[in-house]
Amino acid sequence: MKENINDRIEAGMQDWRKTEQRSIKIFGPGVVNNVVLMKEKLKHFDYLLGTHKNLNFTEKISRDILKAERNILEKKLYPKQSLLMRFVRRFVRRRAIQQQFGVKEKIATPVLSQPVKVTQPAIKRKPNLEFDLIKNGLGAAIPLIRENVQYGLPRFQEAVLVPINEREQMRFILNFSRDVFGEYTWFYKASLKNKDEPGVVKSVAFTPEQSRGLTTQQAYHLLCGRSVLSDALTLKERENVQNNTAILKLDFNDTDETGNYRMKMFDSHYAYNDLKTVIERLPIKDGHNYSVTNKIHTALVNGSREPVTLLVAGKEKKVFLESDVQNKSIKIFDEKLKQITWQNAVEGKVVDMKTDRKEKQGHEKSTKKGLHVSA
Repeated sequence: MKENINDRIEAGMQDWRKTEQRSIKIFGPGVVNNVVLMKEKLKHFDYLLGTHKNLNFTEKISRDILKAERNILEKKLYPKQSLLMRFVRRFVRRRAIQQQFGVKEKIATPVLSQPVKVTQPAIKRKPNLEFDLIKNGLGAAIPLIRENVQYGLPRFQEAVLVPINEREQMRFILNFSRDVFGEYTWFYKASLKNKDEPGVVKSVAFTPEQSRGLTTQQAYHLLCGRSVLSDALTLKERENVQNNTAILKLDFNDTDETGNYRMKMFDSHYAYNDLKTVIERLPIKDGHNYSVTNKIHTALVNGSREPVTLLVAGKEKKVFLESDVQNKSIKIFDEKLKQITWQNAVEGKVVDMKTDRKEKQGHEKSTKKGLHVSA
């Protein structure tokens, strides 16, 4: 259900009040007289006055009040400035805002009882927003989101259903919020439902960085308990990893203060090196050329449970492989998706990277944890 907003000036002032309240919470009530905050407030007033055209009756009243408040604030900030200088400052700033955000003067006159469609900064940002949604597999939501952005709603939600297979379905609740400069930030909450487990729903709210960086398929793998290689990290998180990427895995045994599952991060060295090495040691029917190995490797680092046909004693055996980064291991499943041991899969042959290194190097003792196959 869409929120009717017939006063864009009021919506913009609500956004500013939230910013002001956050500052008061951090620095105390006296911060409202801080010069830095007052200058930002003046910029926001100019933004509201410079971007909204073809106002309805209610908005015209709000605009006139805002103009008066803006002039009072400007005099308080620049008490010694001449009237001419204030006029020049006002003109230059509003012209810059209009040029920056591409405000169009010719817009159909809105009806008071209907939501007002406007050309706002958010529309200029829309192509990037839509690109992220398409890239992440959420393109089905674009028509509804585009309409909400055009109306300039400060906050809204949209739901997207993504069928995975005959038994499983993902539901994404996309949350959008417009900041004081008209740009939209967003994140989603993902839920996984399995028909074989009625009443059981796994869900997690991803951060904005994770939401923009993780595809719907990767979110599905994470809710299945598997790990994925991703660059969906904050700037602070990137400082602690190599190549700006890390292996992410949800911890279903640990939640934060909001009840959300915590995300674990592991070094990407496992994904790039150890995992590829163990794949090359599997008795794969199609051999170990680059395309075969790379296909399996890419699937595993992205969280897939990958089907592979092994050639054991001249007979074909279909199994499923799954990466287990937390234990630096690979899990093997039979055709019924029941986890089996390596002995069951390859008749007594065990791949243990730590043992294998010792056999190759003889006297050398490895200090690293080896990659093995989980039972």
